[in-house]
Amino acid sequence: MALTIVSASEPVWANAEHTMIDLTVRFAELGSVPFLATKDDTEPHGKILFERAVAGAYGAVAPYPKSSAQDLADYKTSLMAKVDAKAEQIRGTYLTIGSGQAMVYQRKGEEVARLANDPDPDPANYPILSATVGIEGATIQEVAALVNATQEAWVKIAAAIETARLGGKAAIDAATSVQAANEAFDAIKWPPNYPG
Repeated sequence: MALTIVSASEPVWANAEHTMIDLTVRFAELGSVPFLATKDDTEPHGKILFERAVAGAYGAVAPYPKSSAQDLADYKTSLMAKVDAKAEQIRGTYLTIGSGQAMVYQRKGEEVARLANDPDPDPANYPILSATVGIEGATIQEVAALVNATQEAWVKIAAAIETARLGGKAAIDAATSVQAANEAFDAIKWPPNYPG
């Protein structure tokens, strides 16, 4: 049954997807009542109310009110982003951060692996390792040994950082209150953030 709309006020989004709006509507047939207007309402007056509300005919549509559960979820997400940032900060005390430098580290590792199986290495085939002969070692083999030792040490540090990062995020995610989330964040056991 189509109802006659006299007026409407107090529009508030009823969901985060913005497909429903709560309003106070005065119908000629019913008087003033709370009403949920939807984008795909089966009643013509519901669609009309939704369209008019979106267009601003009843004032600005107030934002969808978050529940305390949503507030907690948002807070936990922000803490988890801080965990990721802290992990990257600690990595930066051991490595030079950046995608270009990451490619250099990767290539060094590849050259070290190839060099291990090369009985008569030509330095031209190992440009990254050769670039630091005289700086990191007297020979390409000495440079490769240093790179290999550094990579082995890094694997242990990276594993400790990853354990702290993922364990901390899991504890934060399991928290049932802001206080518990803060306690989980504060309880993360990071490895020492300095070499040595």
